[in-house]
Amino acid sequence: MILWCAPYRAVNGAGEQARSGIQTGTDMKAGESMLIENRIERYVTEVTSNLPVYDRGRAGREISAMIRDMIRENAGGREPDILDARAVIGELGSPADMAGAWLEMKEEERIRREEEREAYGPEEEAGLSGWFRGAAGEIRRSGLPASHLTRERVLNAVLAVLTVLAVCLVAFGLIALGTRTIHTMLPVFLGCVMALLVMTGRGVLYRQSSF
Repeated sequence: MILWCAPYRAVNGAGEQARSGIQTGTDMKAGESMLIENRIERYVTEVTSNLPVYDRGRAGREISAMIRDMIRENAGGREPDILDARAVIGELGSPADMAGAWLEMKEEERIRREEEREAYGPEEEAGLSGWFRGAAGEIRRSGLPASHLTRERVLNAVLAVLTVLAVCLVAFGLIALGTRTIHTMLPVFLGCVMALLVMTGRGVLYRQSSF
């Protein structure tokens, strides 16, 4: 009985050692990640202490995300360790220098926004999407008057309303004729005329934007 149990004990002992080794490796990775996060947090806290109170939350999030990305790049595909974190943070310089660089970057962004506001006007700068800003830039560079963009927006809105009305008139006329509620083609005729006007208007806008 003792001889039969000996191989089992040996195999079971090897399995326990393997599981212990896996657990130890997992614990080491978790510990390394905690060291990295603590190092990032200490550095970011020192950086944000040099910033105005109203900027600290945003700056902390942006700088933390940037450092994590740089650490992953520095690791080169392997699991990052504390040495990678120290190397990256060392490249960034002192917390005071990093805070100054962040403030300088935000000042450049503020100046850029002011230039956009002057170029597009406050309404356009606040409300236009990226693609529409690009279209506005093309119109401005082409030498068209500044009011052209606003007129085009108004005309597009009017044409959209007319399109909806034309569809509603045609649909109402066909349904009314089908149910014999009315005995005239006037709603359908008006809807078709309105649709032709919309197509003509869109053609004019297209030709104007092409020149």
